[in-house]
Amino acid sequence: MSDTIAPLFAIMLDDEEFMRARLRAAEQILNFESPPDAVNATKAFLRKVYSNEKNSSANKLTALELIRKAEDKKTRPPQTADPNEGIADRMEAARLAWLRSLGPKAEGE
Repeated sequence: MSDTIAPLFAIMLDDEEFMRARLRAAEQILNFESPPDAVNATKAFLRKVYSNEKNSSANKLTALELIRKAEDKKTRPPQTADPNEGIADRMEAARLAWLRSLGPKAEGE
């Protein structure tokens, strides 16, 4: 675990911390690139928060929002590059390759 995720975990799992701080630590783990085991453990923590009847509605809603955002990232299709980006360069490279295939005489024309 990285040196930035470990302290966040410590805060998130510390029962002595205010729940708001624990939820903010969970948010930091989920909002930035984190190892899969860290993400899974954070989601498990959030599920406990929103399932616990003793937690306030505000904390339950925050936990639900965080986990839904994290799951939404996984269901969105990945952003891909524009297929037309760089098409002129690719066409020029293909033209030059075709000219080279014709032999030395065609390249000079």
